[in-house]
Amino acid sequence: MKHLVLMKFKPNVYEQKVKDEIDSAYAQIARDLPDLVLSYIIRENCLAGGRGMDLLIELTIAKPNALEAYLTHPAHKAISEKYNPYLTERCSFDYED
Repeated sequence: MKHLVLMKFKPNVYEQKVKDEIDSAYAQIARDLPDLVLSYIIRENCLAGGRGMDLLIELTIAKPNALEAYLTHPAHKAISEKYNPYLTERCSFDYED
C-alpha cells in the first residue's frame, strides 16, 4: 500500500530546517515500525512558489491495517501537531500497488 501526503506551507515557513525535522520524524517511524512502514521518500517541489505543493511524502506500508499504527505513532503525531498550523493545504491519498 502507498500512502501519499502533499503539503503546502504558509509563505516563509518551509525551509531546510523544516524538511530535516520532517525527515527525522519519518526516519524514526520507519525504525520503530519496520514491519509496517517499509520505506519513505520525501520530495520537494522542483518549481518553488506558485500554487503547487511544497512537499510530497510517499510511504510504502506493508499492510492496509498498518496505516493506523503509522497515524498514531508518537513521531507522526508530534510532527503533525507542530507543522499543521503552518500549512495552507494538505491532502493524502492511499492506494494499493
